[in-house]
Amino acid sequence: MTDELAQIDPTTLDRRELLDLLVVLSTTATRVGAELARRGDTDDDLIPVSLAARRLGVSRQYLYAKADRLPFLRRVGSRALRASARGVEEYLRSERARP
Repeated sequence: MTDELAQIDPTTLDRRELLDLLVVLSTTATRVGAELARRGDTDDDLIPVSLAARRLGVSRQYLYAKADRLPFLRRVGSRALRASARGVEEYLRSERARP
């Protein structure tokens, strides 16, 4: 796929083709960015909910109950959850900073 894009020579395209190409590339870049954001940070480890619960001092059941409200939790199936290790640490820092 990238080979095909790399072979496009913009000097051979007329104005309309250049505009069409720009629209396609911009739309694709937006969709790719959204998908990367949806998947989360790939450098971040996903840890079991049990470990996240211990770090946070709460129960596993609490995390499952609050899964839709806690931004560091990720669904990895229809029912299974994992926690972003970085997200848990950031959450703990933000909670400690609260007055």
